Amino acid sequence: MAVATVAVEGGLFAVWGKPTVRDVDRVAQEMREGVAMAGHPILYVTRVPEYAPAPDPDVRRYLNSQMGLAGELCSTYHVVLEGSGFTAAMKRAVLVALFQVAGKRRTFFVHSLPEEIYGVVRGDDLSVARQLLKQAKWRRLLDGDPAPVWYAA
Repeated sequence: MAVATVAVEGGLFAVWGKPTVRDVDRVAQEMREGVAMAGHPILYVTRVPEYAPAPDPDVRRYLNSQMGLAGELCSTYHVVLEGSGFTAAMKRAVLVALFQVAGKRRTFFVHSLPEEIYGVVRGDDLSVARQLLKQAKWRRLLDGDPAPVWYAA
């Protein structure tokens, strides 16, 4: 598996290596289970480490096709696209633009660090974000590349 997840009531966190369609389906299923448990859309945080490889074109198309589902299942959707410098900033800018074009400005957010989530979530989602990041940190999913073996093709 090229993804590791952490779930708390009302939220799901995923850190990605090089995803497969199967990984995308697994995370979508975990989102549906989270919504069923909470009884409402959940907060979703996806972390992409700085050196994670880009998905293959087929997987990227599949990810794009699933964004509508994510919009239905998530109260807010946060992409933590790590890295510094011009290239990382451009990647984040492209994601922000794509989300704005999709009309999801208040649902989809792009960050460079996980802690930036606290500045945009409100109400119950703030408590969920704190729990989610605490659990992810405890499982060592917030630092570096937690399992480089995931990146193998």
